[in-house]
Amino acid sequence: MGAAPVYIGSHQTASFWSRIPRPLALAAVGALVVVLGVFVVPGVLLSAESAAADQSGLVGPLFSSEEEDAQSEPASTAEYAPSIESLDAIADPGTNITGFSLAAEGTGHTPSLEPGQHISLEAALLPFSYNERTVGFCFFDLQTGSGYAYNIDAELYGASSFKGPFFIYACQEVLEPGNRSISSIDQLAADTITWSDNTSYYRLRRACDGYGSVSLEHWLSNLNVDPSLANDTAFPHYTPRDSLKLWMNAYQYLESGDPEIVEWAQQLLGSTERSMIRDAVAPKEDGAEIAISIDESSQGAERVLSAADSAYEAYSIAIEEPSEPITVYDKAGWISGEDTNATIDAGIIVEGDRAYLMTIMTDVPESETNDAFVSGIAKALWNARGTLGA
Repeated sequence: MGAAPVYIGSHQTASFWSRIPRPLALAAVGALVVVLGVFVVPGVLLSAESAAADQSGLVGPLFSSEEEDAQSEPASTAEYAPSIESLDAIADPGTNITGFSLAAEGTGHTPSLEPGQHISLEAALLPFSYNERTVGFCFFDLQTGSGYAYNIDAELYGASSFKGPFFIYACQEVLEPGNRSISSIDQLAADTITWSDNTSYYRLRRACDGYGSVSLEHWLSNLNVDPSLANDTAFPHYTPRDSLKLWMNAYQYLESGDPEIVEWAQQLLGSTERSMIRDAVAPKEDGAEIAISIDESSQGAERVLSAADSAYEAYSIAIEEPSEPITVYDKAGWISGEDTNATIDAGIIVEGDRAYLMTIMTDVPESETNDAFVSGIAKALWNARGTLGA
């Protein structure tokens, strides 16, 4: 989609953040989190008042394991059956990180971030808030119904992230009824999902047009998503809440669909070439250490790093190896333009016998650095999964 600036926001000169390559930028977020955990300066993080306010299971055979989740808290009695309808009960907290529970009344657990986790997540949001960019996210446990939300009704340009939900529509409404075969769209789907090829996506949509048991508009309406998304170009605007609904439907389909189609869909969604979520929760550089120089500063960087500059010239962080196998089924989206920008990722995370939904939508332009910042949010959320109950 063309070359992208390597800064976020409207500033016309590149910041410290933009001058480092993607692996270092991703590591810098982690280093910054640790640094801010030691050096908390008034005014660097969001207000103390909002921070204080913020402190206040269906897992089917496709996601099974005999191992227990080492990250979970003591066993709870949460009663939650994943449903698209339940997602409308999440209150939009605006730009406040807020815990929620969708479990049956009296059984749920409204999570609260630990102080260090809160600092980590606020630090991950700093590059966006400083540049006055919009972010919305949600992350929750499909077994307990507990999660965290932030600005989930902000409407943002979805870019290529919509290719994932459309692919699930094709599986459910075109392949399942036998209106087309996997072989007839296999290459188009692979290029659309794995490589995010736009030409293949347009051709896939044409190949499915008129072959669905219901129209795309009807399908969206059945998911409590605005049906106008079907005609808002091939890359519609939508909200993190809409994204959650679309991926909740994907999760339920992967649990109950035709085994052959499901296996094929999982293979494609599990091998997306560009994934900010996978980079965060199952990084390829397992166990690696990355050194970050933090003695440079310009524009907003000095506001974030000044507390640490006098104490550290460099910082090393370890990318931890996952304790259990982690699989991510997702589809990211990205674009950089004069009027439209987006860096987005959303999907399903499976760790052992637990499954989670995560969506992160932003209006920052495409760049490797901004990918790393989105991964920073994903990593901070993932590290808080132990607060979501057992």
